[in-house]
Amino acid sequence: MESIEKNHIHKTEDGFTLIEVLIAIAILSVLMTAIYTIVDSSVNTNDRVTKEDRERLQLEIGMMRIERDIELINSPLYYESSKADDNKAFAKAYNTSQSQSQSRSRLGSSSQQQQQQQQSKKYVMTTHLYKNKNFDNLSAGNVPIPILLNEEKGSLVFLSSANRRLVKNMKQSNLMWVRYRVVTTSTEGQDEEEKNTEAPYSLTRTVIPVDIYNKDLDWGKAKEYPVIENLRDFSFEFYSPEKEKFVSSLRELNKLRNTPRLIRMNIDYVSKNGDELQLNRTIRVMWPEFNSSEDLKEKYDFKK
Repeated sequence: MESIEKNHIHKTEDGFTLIEVLIAIAILSVLMTAIYTIVDSSVNTNDRVTKEDRERLQLEIGMMRIERDIELINSPLYYESSKADDNKAFAKAYNTSQSQSQSRSRLGSSSQQQQQQQQSKKYVMTTHLYKNKNFDNLSAGNVPIPILLNEEKGSLVFLSSANRRLVKNMKQSNLMWVRYRVVTTSTEGQDEEEKNTEAPYSLTRTVIPVDIYNKDLDWGKAKEYPVIENLRDFSFEFYSPEKEKFVSSLRELNKLRNTPRLIRMNIDYVSKNGDELQLNRTIRVMWPEFNSSEDLKEKYDFKK
C-alpha cells in the first residue's frame, strides 16, 4: 500500500525539465532582443528626425530673416527722383517754357529775363555729391541715397529699415546696414562625424545699427553670425526689367542698381545626414511702383 501511494505521489509532481527551462530562456532572449531592437531603432529614428527637423527649421528661420531684411530695403529713390534728374528736368522744362514764351511774345524787360535765368542757374547749381562712399548722391528731397553692393554672387550689402530698438527710449532709428556673405564654416572643435564636407559653407549676417551715416563702416567690429549653414552653394540674383530675366550682378541693372524690385536666393543645401535640397526663394521689395520720369513731367509743367 505504501509503495502504491509513493508511486502515485511521484507521478503527480508538477515542474519543468531542464530542456523546457532552456527553451523558455531562449524564447525569452529572442523576444527581449527583438523588443530592444525595436526600442533602439525608435530612439535612433526619433533622434534623427528631430535633428533633421531642427536643421530644416533653422534653414526656414534663416530664409525668413533674409526675406525680412530685403523686403525693407530703404532708399529714397523708391518714392522720388534723384537730385541730378530733378535738376535736369527743371532746366529742360524751364528752358522750353522760356523759348515758347519768347516766341509768342517779345514783351517784358530784359532785366526780368536775366533775373529769371539767374534763378534757374542758381537752382541747377544746388546739385552736389554727398561725400560718403556708402551713399550715391542725394535725392530730390536732399535725402542721401544708400548704395547696394554685390561684389560677389553670395554677398549683398544694403540699408534696411528692419532694425528694432534694443533699449527703451534709445536714440536709434529703424535703419541699419546689413551685410550677407558666404564664408567657409569653421570646424574647430568639431568631431569628424560632425563635419559636413559635402557642404562646407555658411551664409552669415552682420548688422551696423548705429552711426549709419559714418563714411567708414567698421564691419570688423560688428558681430557676424551664421544664418544658414550646410551650404554647398549660394547666390543672389536680381530681376532686370530691361532683359526680362534675373541677372547675377546689380551692375547689370544700370540705373535701377540702387532700387531692385525682385531679388532671388539660390540655395544648394546638404544636411549632415546627406539630404540634398535645391531651393529658389524670390523676395519682393515692399515699396510700391513709382515712375519718377512721369512725376517730374507733372512737377515741372510750366504751362499750368
